[in-house]
Amino acid sequence: MKEDDVTEFKSELTKNTMKTAVAFANTKGGTIYIGIDDGGEVIGVENVDDISRCAVQLLTDMIRPDITESSKVRQSKIAGADIVEIVVCEGSSKPYYLREKGLRSEGVYVRRGPASVPASEALLRKMLRESSTLTYESAVAVEQDLTFNTTAQIFADYEVEFGKQQMASLGFYKEGAYTNLAYLLSDQCAQGIKLAVFDDESKNKFLDREEIYGSVLGQAEKAYAFITKHNPLRAEIGSTGLKRLDYRAYPESAVREVLINALVHRDYSINGSILVSMMPDYLQVSSIGGLNPDIGYDDLLMGISSLRNPRLAGVFYRLKMIETYGTGIPRMLKAYQNNLLKPNIELSTNVFKVTLPMIETTAGYDEELGEVLELFNKQELLTRSEVEAALGISRSKAANLLSQLVTAGKIAVSGAGRNTKYQLR
Repeated sequence: MKEDDVTEFKSELTKNTMKTAVAFANTKGGTIYIGIDDGGEVIGVENVDDISRCAVQLLTDMIRPDITESSKVRQSKIAGADIVEIVVCEGSSKPYYLREKGLRSEGVYVRRGPASVPASEALLRKMLRESSTLTYESAVAVEQDLTFNTTAQIFADYEVEFGKQQMASLGFYKEGAYTNLAYLLSDQCAQGIKLAVFDDESKNKFLDREEIYGSVLGQAEKAYAFITKHNPLRAEIGSTGLKRLDYRAYPESAVREVLINALVHRDYSINGSILVSMMPDYLQVSSIGGLNPDIGYDDLLMGISSLRNPRLAGVFYRLKMIETYGTGIPRMLKAYQNNLLKPNIELSTNVFKVTLPMIETTAGYDEELGEVLELFNKQELLTRSEVEAALGISRSKAANLLSQLVTAGKIAVSGAGRNTKYQLR
């Protein structure tokens, strides 16, 4: 074994080692062997666990963008000696650079044969131009020892062929290696979903919880089953007869759309899990990855779709788990068209959060709106918390009743945050 464009030897781990990690991420990947000198002699390392932890820390602290999803640190033995291997795949967020040097030639390295060299200004500009074309799902996966038992079973259940030909057409391979798309659909996928049922909004007490990993197709099915287990079945008598109408507290179509949307659109290049929280009166799904920069919030509500993971969406589409791209959010909103409480969508730079309220019958709402108005006859200014306490209702319901009255022009709102107050018009 000798040094080449994908192999680097280091007798010890230093900060300078991160130049090679950057170079591998910016080129076609490679492995750094800590414990082998420049001449290829195996000398090993002491305190292999400490060095492994230090390597992870250096990768995390010294390199930008986040390189942890395209790299891993592992331990091995060569000629009986302990070796630490830093395996770096070609990244999907090029150019990678040393944080202390910045996005300049002296901070950006590429691999040229057995050497890691600074990128020229021309090459740096080229990498920036091309960065938008290399997506996470199309990059080569760090993990290559993959199995697809769950995905194969789901394809069989849906009576869709799943073999090497189909895997190739879907985008499981790049230059003979598995891509990140293959990793996401493998049994080894560690990008998961954490689900929990809480007894109140303080989230101090779990009533049930589950963590789901493996193929994202399997994650979708298991997460949906968990939510269904805690999605109570309700009934009411129809207004035109004695026939009982059964319905779920959270519309099944809305739950399905929110869950699949979170899986298909999340940013898998960022470490973390999708979070599903079930509260006494609402269901909340938080996914990593905000909106793509080319669309806005209004576009989203109108059904405009900008896919972060088009190949993954294509797999769901092939299985008919999703129907037409861009219809998920409008379909979710339609499920609540006759409900006073509406879904709420919150966005930040890296988080997409959807809150589904429980379906409520309209019975009693007119009475409760009247009760809120009666409170203003006793007190000129009211806060949401005061309405909540006076009527003995939940925070979200109090907020929605006040919102309904504001929309109807019955009351006015002033202030913001904790200083928000309401009064009669």
